[in-house]
Amino acid sequence: MSQSVPLVSVVIPVYNGEEVLERAIKSVLSQTYPNIELIVVDDGSTDGTGEVAKRFPEVNYLRHTKNINASSARNTGIKAASGDFIALLDSDDEWLPRKVMLQVQMLEGLDEEWQAVYAGHDIYAGGKIESITEYPQGDLTYGILNLNYKMDAGSTVLYR
Repeated sequence: MSQSVPLVSVVIPVYNGEEVLERAIKSVLSQTYPNIELIVVDDGSTDGTGEVAKRFPEVNYLRHTKNINASSARNTGIKAASGDFIALLDSDDEWLPRKVMLQVQMLEGLDEEWQAVYAGHDIYAGGKIESITEYPQGDLTYGILNLNYKMDAGSTVLYR
């Protein structure tokens, strides 16, 4: 990694996520990477989602006045982001503590032509692993963009 520590903007789009948002936020705040900007975009929730987000002073909370869709909320967050890298996290997902650090180190070590890296993910149900992501090899651009791979592109990719 370079001498300066690049800023990573994390965008969490959420709609009526009062029950799950806190875990997602805490997983971002628990990252070992030291330079993260956290943006939560509430897509017009009608539950207590806003109150959950506002409990965390580290969160830049933005709100749509009406529900549009997750893509619109992601785009709102991306437009507000000031980071060198962008990561998207669905409100019902969580990251392991070293996810951002390892991905920044990987991208920083690659040529500028590399625009993104992704990680696998596990699906937990009832307290146990239900499935584990496979790791495809080679040029993954088409598969990622068309979501042909069994991966959660939204929550595992770090973009330059």
